[in-house]
Amino acid sequence: MARTPLLRLLQDAARREGVCAWAGGAIDFGAFGHPDLGNDYTLCLSDTEAAIPHLLVSAAAPSGPSWHPVASGFKYKNRGLMPDGIEAISLGSGARAKLRVQGRGSLLGLPSTLAGVGVPIVVQLKTRDGKCFETDFNAPRVNTPKSFRATGG
Repeated sequence: MARTPLLRLLQDAARREGVCAWAGGAIDFGAFGHPDLGNDYTLCLSDTEAAIPHLLVSAAAPSGPSWHPVASGFKYKNRGLMPDGIEAISLGSGARAKLRVQGRGSLLGLPSTLAGVGVPIVVQLKTRDGKCFETDFNAPRVNTPKSFRATGG
């Protein structure tokens, strides 16, 4: 059974943070490419206002030494948050694949307030070679100026 996708965005003076986690159908290990050897990833979050999508966040996780292969996929760890505020990514392949992205800090580019963030929010994790892992978050549980939490699928 697949887990319900979850999106959490926090925005206040002390902390800016975004976490997106989703799991679902089968993803082949090869679909991830080789982020450790040259396949960059980009995280994009877009909201919708009056049926028009607006880009909220575009953050890069460049290929290189921050990426490490693991048994089921790849992990990205960048405590320095450079260049765009992504701290960690976990890509898990298999029959019940799991993807998780975590970013924080001002480099992540979250808007200064989360008030008025429209739904659905579309989260995409794109590879330089054209693959895109995507889910929509259209069921907000919390939607305040400082916090947004939603489930999707």
